[in-house]
Amino acid sequence: MTSLHDPKAGVRRESMRWHAAFWTMVLLTSTLVVSGLHRAASELYSEKVRWLGSRYDIIDRSLNRIYEIPTDSRHRSIVFFGDSTVSQYDHGLALPYLTGAHLSQMRGRPWIKTLSAAAPGSGIVQYGFLADHVASYEPDLVIWQLSFFQFTDRWTARNGAPELVGFVHSERLPEIIAMPVQRYRLSLSDILLQQGIVRLGLHDAHGWLRESQMRFAHMIDLAEDALNPNRGRKPEARAQTLRGRGYMRRHMDMTLSKRYSAHGERVHFGRTLEGLDPDDAKLQLLRSGIRALTGDGIDVLVYLNPTNVDHLRHTGVSYEAGLQRTVNEIRRAAEESGAHFLDLHEMLEDPDFDDAAGHFLEDEIQTVPQRVSARIAEAALPILLERERGEEQGRREAEREGAREAMP
Repeated sequence: MTSLHDPKAGVRRESMRWHAAFWTMVLLTSTLVVSGLHRAASELYSEKVRWLGSRYDIIDRSLNRIYEIPTDSRHRSIVFFGDSTVSQYDHGLALPYLTGAHLSQMRGRPWIKTLSAAAPGSGIVQYGFLADHVASYEPDLVIWQLSFFQFTDRWTARNGAPELVGFVHSERLPEIIAMPVQRYRLSLSDILLQQGIVRLGLHDAHGWLRESQMRFAHMIDLAEDALNPNRGRKPEARAQTLRGRGYMRRHMDMTLSKRYSAHGERVHFGRTLEGLDPDDAKLQLLRSGIRALTGDGIDVLVYLNPTNVDHLRHTGVSYEAGLQRTVNEIRRAAEESGAHFLDLHEMLEDPDFDDAAGHFLEDEIQTVPQRVSARIAEAALPILLERERGEEQGRREAEREGAREAMP
């Protein structure tokens, strides 16, 4: 009788167990290595990752705090749009905080809750796409900071945020697609992809994936640099240094601290020095974003940021006629879309600016951000008071209507 027992079966089972153990160890080791690399990259690259990969997360997290705003009629909510000139100051000196403090002081009681949705490098493109998302939170007023630099292609090239187009609501999407989206560094496929990501609730996962890709890319760069036998003698490093020096000589005024040369100012201001066309791509997006807010009953105050025209004049660049045409077109776009407009571009003088980018100087006696926020508060106060009067009148009419219906 033939035995059914296979003498090699035990060997095969032992071999399978060893194979399973081996590949399990490989998987665990790979996971630990990947986790370690990710953690190391997080520590070494955190600032740049936050700047490049998570700007829309910063804005979104800020907006998600709006639920803290009291809903009773004694309080008003304000959302600030803007770049780093709005928010990048020492604690307590950011323009949203100061503007709210000024408004409460004018009214004699705390009645304003301000929320900063400002983020470094954010401007017309970012907030034009986010307007629908912000409107869904129903703030009383949106204060939208603009600067001349935001209208340039150089700004868009540096600060594009294609993922934010996913937040555009479907009813406004045909209008966005009809715009010259290539000027926003977008294509139709970008728009459709980002819309799909947001509609499927995957924008957080997508942001994490982009962030992780950048962390690993940086770790690869660090590893290549560490293993390079020619480290410290790389010719491309010297070429990069020379390019940087050449950029400084061309764009910066070497006789003044942190100021552009005439060439640098022309690059910085771009076509705004010649005057924007009425159909400029950024103006189209600005109009669309404002209408998305005002169409939902939200008041909008657009203000043009203080600009160092003193230094522009010092460089000899011709700017008066072109910049005024630009200001007129921005004003027209804002007001025709239902917003209020405040022009502050000539408010400050050269010593009031900290750098060429337009950040305000902070001193121990009288900070420039306080002066700027006071002007913004003066413009915002009548808008908010008019809103209160309109709501009070609506309540009285509703009460009268209710009383008439209750009469026999």
